[in-house]
Amino acid sequence: MKKLLHILILFSCIAKAQNNALVINGAYMVMNGGTFGSNIQLVVNQQAPGGIVRNSGHIVTESQYNYIRWKAGTNTGSYIFPTGYSTTAYLPLVLNKISNTSTDIKVSTWSTPANNLPFADSSAVAACNNMSSIYGGSATGSVLDRWWDIVASSSLTADVTFNYRGAENTTSNPTAILNAQSWMGNQWSLPLGSAVGVTSGIGGLTVFGASSFSPFVLVNSGGILPIELISFKGNCEGNNILLSWTTATETNNNFFTIEKSGDAINWETVGTISGAGSSTVYRNYSYLDDKMEWNSDVVYYRLKQTDFNGKFEYFPPIGIANCSEELKVLVYPNPVSDQLHIQFTEISESYTALLQSSEGKLIFSEKLSAAQINVLNVADIASGVYFLTLYNTATANKTVKKIIIQ
Repeated sequence: MKKLLHILILFSCIAKAQNNALVINGAYMVMNGGTFGSNIQLVVNQQAPGGIVRNSGHIVTESQYNYIRWKAGTNTGSYIFPTGYSTTAYLPLVLNKISNTSTDIKVSTWSTPANNLPFADSSAVAACNNMSSIYGGSATGSVLDRWWDIVASSSLTADVTFNYRGAENTTSNPTAILNAQSWMGNQWSLPLGSAVGVTSGIGGLTVFGASSFSPFVLVNSGGILPIELISFKGNCEGNNILLSWTTATETNNNFFTIEKSGDAINWETVGTISGAGSSTVYRNYSYLDDKMEWNSDVVYYRLKQTDFNGKFEYFPPIGIANCSEELKVLVYPNPVSDQLHIQFTEISESYTALLQSSEGKLIFSEKLSAAQINVLNVADIASGVYFLTLYNTATANKTVKKIIIQ
């Protein structure tokens, strides 16, 4: 009869295998109780890949902070972490260590409900805070119901094979191609490896030459998790606004569209920038908006990213104070009942006046001259509060005056 060994540890504790191999011969070792502040670790001090010998049975971690920790040292070779689900499924994580750097490797894996909750908490990186599809909405319907956490104490290069139960493949397209993606602390990595999904028995996927280790999931190729912007900002360059943004990775990125708004509700396209296709290095982009004939004190921008297949997503907008400099102008009287006088102190031939209601409705637009005192007749305009925008089309300087008509 097979033995069931429960390691039920309420305090931080370490089980060691000393200098000899840990031999699993029919036992099921169940780890329980690990937390972020107090990991449960089964430590293997035998550095060689044969440090764990398994004939049958396995080790059940089934929680992020229940780790098998293998002190691999500088050895290379195939390290088999004999993890499994309950007593019914052997799901080893196989790590073929390529680099000869001295490394401790911690591994845990756990099954989840179909919504993949709870997301992986902090380990080598910050906790996962999203599982949103790059195409919008949630990607949980495209992600298998299992997490893996791999923590390396130093630099490591390895081929990694993930195994899962077919019953954990509850994705919307379960027999489609799967990829692995890792949560990097602030975004998801590019898709890694590939394998056809299975719905029964045991499925597997291998990532070759992995060099970054953190929590991993397996995901349908059609539901890739998002690649987020590292930054998106804008700065004044004279009377213009220079936008700049940086991506860490890109997948099938055809182009970016830059959109602008005066109220963050109504948007218009002002330009496009070609993307890098697929990239795993930081990419810097910029766009100069030199069309600043806007009346709002704050100008909003947002990025729309479009793939080669036409799929797109929007990134959150940013607001930037309008860079146009104030005009030097006299406007009187205010309040006004019949005639409004406008006198410029800058010499230019191209001025425009726009009068808008407090609701933003345009009342009139007129060309003005700096060579004289301009007189605007407002006697036929209803009493109320209005906003007069005066704009120099040559210098892009402007000013907005609050006008009360009696």
